[in-house]
Amino acid sequence: MTQKTLQKIFDSYIDDRRTVFVFPSAVPAQAWARRLCETGGKPLALERFIAWDEFKERCLSVRRPDQRPANGLSRILFASHILENNAREVAAGGPLFTELLPPAYAESYSAFINHIGTLLPSLKTIMEKTGTSGGRSSSSADPYLRDLSVLYHSYADFLGSHGLYEPDWVRAPFQNQGSRWVLLFPDLADDWEAYEQELSREQSVSIYSIQNIQIDGLAAADGGPGVQDVLPGLHNRSLLQFPSYREEIRSVAKLLSHLVHRRILEPEDIALSIANLESYAEELSLECRLRDLPLSIRQGKAITDQSGGRLFSHLQACYQSHWSYRALKQLLSDRALPWKQPDLIRQFLDFGLQYRCLSGYNEKGREVDVWEETFSRIPGSVIKLQQFYRQLKRDILDMVTAKTFGELRTKLLLFTGNHFDREHMNAEADRVYARAMEELGRLIETEQYLADCTTGKAFPIFLAHLKNTTYVHQSETGGIAVYPYRVAAGIGPKLHIVMNATQDAVSVLVDPAPFLREDRKRALAFSSLDRSEAFLSAYLIAPVTIFTAPKRGFTGHTVPHQALTSRRDIRYPQDKPIFFLEDPYHIEETWNNSETATPFRTQQTAWERSRKSYRPYMREKDIRASAVDREDLRDALYTSLTTKREAHHISPTDINNFISCPFQWLLARGLAISEPQLEIETIGQKDIGILYHAILEAFFNELKKAPGNRIQKSEIPQYKNLMADLIEQKLQEQRQNEGAFQESVYEMLEERIREHLFYFLDSQIPNLESSAVLGPEYPLKLHYKELGIYLAGTADLILSDNQDRLIIMDFKTNNTPKNSELCFDSNGRVANLQMAAYIRMAEDQLKAKVDRAYFYSIEQRASISVIHPDGPVRSNAKLPLSREQYEPVLQFLDKTLAIMVQSLKTGHYPVVEPAERKFCLSCNLASVCRITFSGGDRA
Repeated sequence: MTQKTLQKIFDSYIDDRRTVFVFPSAVPAQAWARRLCETGGKPLALERFIAWDEFKERCLSVRRPDQRPANGLSRILFASHILENNAREVAAGGPLFTELLPPAYAESYSAFINHIGTLLPSLKTIMEKTGTSGGRSSSSADPYLRDLSVLYHSYADFLGSHGLYEPDWVRAPFQNQGSRWVLLFPDLADDWEAYEQELSREQSVSIYSIQNIQIDGLAAADGGPGVQDVLPGLHNRSLLQFPSYREEIRSVAKLLSHLVHRRILEPEDIALSIANLESYAEELSLECRLRDLPLSIRQGKAITDQSGGRLFSHLQACYQSHWSYRALKQLLSDRALPWKQPDLIRQFLDFGLQYRCLSGYNEKGREVDVWEETFSRIPGSVIKLQQFYRQLKRDILDMVTAKTFGELRTKLLLFTGNHFDREHMNAEADRVYARAMEELGRLIETEQYLADCTTGKAFPIFLAHLKNTTYVHQSETGGIAVYPYRVAAGIGPKLHIVMNATQDAVSVLVDPAPFLREDRKRALAFSSLDRSEAFLSAYLIAPVTIFTAPKRGFTGHTVPHQALTSRRDIRYPQDKPIFFLEDPYHIEETWNNSETATPFRTQQTAWERSRKSYRPYMREKDIRASAVDREDLRDALYTSLTTKREAHHISPTDINNFISCPFQWLLARGLAISEPQLEIETIGQKDIGILYHAILEAFFNELKKAPGNRIQKSEIPQYKNLMADLIEQKLQEQRQNEGAFQESVYEMLEERIREHLFYFLDSQIPNLESSAVLGPEYPLKLHYKELGIYLAGTADLILSDNQDRLIIMDFKTNNTPKNSELCFDSNGRVANLQMAAYIRMAEDQLKAKVDRAYFYSIEQRASISVIHPDGPVRSNAKLPLSREQYEPVLQFLDKTLAIMVQSLKTGHYPVVEPAERKFCLSCNLASVCRITFSGGDRA
């Protein structure tokens, strides 16, 4: 066929009202209908511009008045029906499928419904290849192909018994319906080869494949060079490569800003097609919003992936997770859903977090509802929460266990009436929800004539259908159209930009059986067709087409598609600088002082507004670097930081936090800023530490009351009996303050705690022979009169030896401080002064010298000695030190306390110096401090 320009093709047929133009999809069909109306100045019937699938339905489909064509709904009902039968057969010992669905997963088949449904249209072709489409037996040695044969014949019986036919299994001869059909680039359709030979013989069909269309003519007729002239250094049909996908997005946004804000093109004149759009969409939207560019992203998503549709996934998750906290939280905190009782919901979630209602569980064959069990332990003040939960659970159970779609709709309407205020639902979420209800209505209609296929599990089928149903939001405002790659091939806007044109991203392989393994495809002579070059050619229909590609994409280094780099009609300026468009934000920053710079129209007001609101950085206003300048604020911070039970008190923990970072101490201690707890932690190091300390406190209190008040290693067996009783007692006390889920957690903890504490008795009691227990959790206080402050804290354990010298022990659950933190570093500083504070206070309060002081890790079963009369065990060891050798550390403690008091009085809480910033990596308040986000340290 002689090549024609697209414009000449339209001119030849547009006035013949019998002519229907057929495009690969609905997007180019609608785009050309609108464009030809605008350029021709006369109305056109939309029915004359159709998609390839509609053409096949009109002219190539079988019409049987006594039968209905199978569709996605009937397929999904059949798939669920046969999988339910398979589950029963597996239970009876004779599974229908062995590899298509392994018997181990037969009972929980819901996740496979969509997969089985998508196989059905392709089955006949596969059976014809294997030679088993006529008979029921399959001699194939491949178990997967045998499974497909069982599926095929079961489906054929289903179609026959329900008056259905599968359109892809039968095809009628072409019928022209009294029209003339112009097929435009049909070679982009996946199944074109199956129809090409037949349609080529028809007189009423004119075929213009992408190779038969002369593209240059359209570009000239639509004023392509005019658009091209306003893009400095940019030529039509160029492939532009960028260092990264971020640079690619930013450069395209700058180009669009240049064209739109200078009124060179209107947003409606531009289209973007992006391979892997889901990865580009968010960042592209951000760049365009920054430049005041309207976008209209036309990408469909599954209903269950969108606001309003996620509701159904949440409902199933609540049921399947045994009413877990996480699933209920995701449901109840979905802001797209207009819950009637938001305050009660917050109280309910706070209750679950506080009492650790992690999930229901099975105990000795009994299903335990962790919420109900926990409610039963709490006084009657939670009755409203219990009523809310019971109503919610009952309504969800009614839905997810509905046997028919009609029953499901009734229960769903009851649920929304009980819990939602539909008038306040987000508009987009409401549209998605309404579409889901439409799909449920279609399932009800389908169920009525396929009643014998009901499985009694309506909700899983409904959810599977929604996951397979795509919904595209209809934008109410215009903008630059953004399409997934392939969808808009051939639409021909004035400027079409194809982004991410890499080898992997824009390769289009048509696979006739994508669910088959490669070895099976080869055995059945299935081969894939490469449509990549045809699609790339279709994008060149636009007057100006630009391809862009990153050198480094989301997953690593990439290369442009070889069809672009090898074509002579596409420029590939590898070594030449890519077009330069000055960033409008640079203009915005400089235009006020420049007579020549001209800001874009939307940025003039933005500049004026930002100029009035902008304040230069002032160090004296930055409390990370300078002192607080208001006396009332300084006094308030002083009070907050030094008041616990009493005023003017500093603890050893305060000192350590101040040494690490004064600003962090201010935020955490003075302003009580902390990370919110969003998830349940069944038991953490803090909880275990509290438990260990409670047990050890009770244990040493019992020893203190014993006759003689002296520790004897010969009593270790009796100590173990006492310890075992205390472990059980403290665990029981802890259980009473916890939710039901913690029962099993504490049962698992008991043996672990027993082992660690028995080891403590065996290893440490001999070292404490004949020592007297002065007290566990011993309160200490020292008044620094010259500073007007008290140093106060609680030592885990203080003992006295036979010579009335003190022994201080501090228990850690896991990690003890490092040796390097407990003595002077190269800068003459000590990072951890906890033990030094205990020693200073104990000696002053008890009027005795400390002979030994050490930390003990309960779970690591190790100790680190800080003070010991023998001094270091090796010449190069830093610890332990004798009491006399440790004196400089105590003096450093006094100096540090003086510095803290000075900071409190002057209101100076600086961040640590840059050399000490390694602490920032583990600081949970780094996001509040925001040093790195605000330009780092200012001079």
